Amino acid sequence: MPLDLATVTAEEFEPLRGGRFRVCWEGLEETLTLQEIRRLRYGLPGGRSPFALTFKGGSDSILLNQRIHPLQAEGLGDIEIFLVPIGRNDDGTYLYEAVFN
Repeated sequence: MPLDLATVTAEEFEPLRGGRFRVCWEGLEETLTLQEIRRLRYGLPGGRSPFALTFKGGSDSILLNQRIHPLQAEGLGDIEIFLVPIGRNDDGTYLYEAVFN
C-alpha cells in the first residue's frame, strides 16, 4: 500500500531503513539506499512530528538535481519525493535528503 506523503511519519519509514529505492527519470536510472531517519525538533503546532530521510546514491557519476523525483521501492509502490543533494561520500557517491514537516 502506498504511503500518503501528506501524513506519513518517521515510524512508517523505519521498516524501509537500508532498503533500496529506484529512481527512473528521463532515461536516467539510479538506486538510492535509505541510510538514516532523523527526527527533527521543531514542527508546526498540531502537525506531525517533522523528520528527515538521508539517502545514499549508488553511482559516483549520477547527481540528481534538487527537485521532486519519482521513487519505486519494493512493497511501497511509486512515490514522489523532493530530494536535495547534500554532499558526497568518500567513495564519490552522493547523499540526498528529504524533509517532511
